[in-house]
Amino acid sequence: MLVLFMVLMFLAGHFAVLQKSQQQSAFFLGRSDLYQYAESGLALGIHDLQHNQSGHRGNIGTERWTPLSDVGRDGVLGTLDEGEQDAIPTPGEPNVQPAAVGPDGSGLGLLVSVHPTPYVGVFLLVSTCIGRDSYVTIERVYAANPLKVTSGSALSVAPETRLLFNGIREARKQETRKPGGGAPLAAALSSAAKAVSTFLLDGADHDISGALNKDGAAVFGIVTRPGDSDGTNKAVILSQIPEEAHVRILGSGGPPSVGESPDCEAEKVYNLLKEHVTERLSPGNHQNLVLSPQAAGQLPVALVEGDLDLGGVSAGTGALLVEGSFTVSGAFSFQGLVVVRGDVELDKATGGVQILGALMADGSSIAFGGSTKILYSSAALLSLEQSITRGRSYSPIYYNER
Repeated sequence: MLVLFMVLMFLAGHFAVLQKSQQQSAFFLGRSDLYQYAESGLALGIHDLQHNQSGHRGNIGTERWTPLSDVGRDGVLGTLDEGEQDAIPTPGEPNVQPAAVGPDGSGLGLLVSVHPTPYVGVFLLVSTCIGRDSYVTIERVYAANPLKVTSGSALSVAPETRLLFNGIREARKQETRKPGGGAPLAAALSSAAKAVSTFLLDGADHDISGALNKDGAAVFGIVTRPGDSDGTNKAVILSQIPEEAHVRILGSGGPPSVGESPDCEAEKVYNLLKEHVTERLSPGNHQNLVLSPQAAGQLPVALVEGDLDLGGVSAGTGALLVEGSFTVSGAFSFQGLVVVRGDVELDKATGGVQILGALMADGSSIAFGGSTKILYSSAALLSLEQSITRGRSYSPIYYNER
């Protein structure tokens, strides 16, 4: 009897251990499933951030969540429970609706949220898979891989584009008019020198403030596409520059700094950036236009499918794409890239023009005023390139699971 009792106790204990092991195995398999679905949420978020097919920029089940919703898992503000005021959507908070995932009846839900960081082109993605009794959250920081959108020059023009230095030549004309014993030659030359002194196309690298970047590499002040033989199109551009403006076109190999590059393709850059447009402007006259970032880490890419005339005091950052002609009749300052498919008239500006970044134009003509300044800035262009998310590839740089 004693032996039989000991055998029964052994079998009962073995069954209990086996049952416990099976329960633990079920738990770990369940958490593994949650983890896999949370990982898939990150992949879905990145794909939507790249292509914005949903219109929610990578957010899944968290589209309506705001900082006012950040009250924690119990849904009540002030209890200091899990997730309260952590700046991340948490299951149980208002305006959080998990998307169903997994087999029918599994009860699994998925939340994905995208958060900008102080660094341009760097985003935090948070993916949470919710089970019946537990959930898994994965946090991963992604950095956008570089996207090249410029040819590396202060001004890029097509070989057939006519360069009109009207603001400078108008001052020179005063010397030849002299009606009734007009202004002395010295006064006329002084007027011309004043016009030249404010005009500047500078391929030296500048920082975001407009100051020279001593560590940056200089590019051409003006660049155009190569011709059938080296230097042909460069010679065409040089022939249009008045002698007094030579010292105001700075950069690599200058003054005057003029070169050729196969990357001088305004149409190609225009079409590339057109895929990343964040706002569309109606053609025509705009007074006191301001283009500013709508969200942290994302610069605007504005498109005008027609002619654009800017009056008053206009300013902006990011990219400005103009399908037609571009005229400045007031004052204009811009940080980033301006791409114009039509003619450019900067000589009508009453308050000056400054572009910190680059200008690309392939219309029939571009007219400079005496107050035109185009300063190359690799920092401004890099900020634009890094801020573009749609169609970009991303690399993970930080990972956390909780």
